[in-house]
Amino acid sequence: MKRNLLLLKITFTLLVLNNIVISAQQDTIVVESLAADKNDYYKLKYETLDMFLRDETRLFKFAVSPFKPNERYDFSIILSQLGYESKLSKNWTVVAELNQEFMLLKDGVVFINSFDPGVRNYFLKSRQIEKGVSGNNCNGVYTGIKASNLLRATKTIIDSSNDTYVGFYIIPELNLGIQQRIYNLFYVDANVFVNYDTATNEPGFGLKVLVGLAINVGE
Repeated sequence: MKRNLLLLKITFTLLVLNNIVISAQQDTIVVESLAADKNDYYKLKYETLDMFLRDETRLFKFAVSPFKPNERYDFSIILSQLGYESKLSKNWTVVAELNQEFMLLKDGVVFINSFDPGVRNYFLKSRQIEKGVSGNNCNGVYTGIKASNLLRATKTIIDSSNDTYVGFYIIPELNLGIQQRIYNLFYVDANVFVNYDTATNEPGFGLKVLVGLAINVGE
């Protein structure tokens, strides 16, 4: 009788332990499954949408900006830009832009080719990297300064007259903008700017929106 009772206790204990082990394994599988789903979610988000998390230290960019001023002006502008941007630190980047501008007037056209070097400060970037909400990249809000039209070639065709100018035409420019990568190839760069034309001694301001392709050649 005692022997049967002992065997019954041992059997019951083994069954309890077996149920505990099975339950623990099931919980582990559930946790691992949830973790995998979460990782897959962030991986998918990272690869397709959230380029803000990627490290991108050097970018080649090509963009266009069709722009038509207010009706009181008699011209429209199409701007294409080939650019290069490279990180100097977490917050600072250096930019170099080659711009081709086509201005359509009522009585003629103007072609402008210019080289614009400058620097940008993504002033929130280092804090965002520390918090883990951003990679070391060229995305986000920035302030910038550049020598607009440092080297400029202009051709004006009005009626039957042609005029060509090549030389330095420095226009210091300050801007505040935001640049954001979209998917793996696209980006948008929008900024407001103020500048000063050293040739005419006139200040200027405006809004520039660029949409185009960006290729990462860094990390």
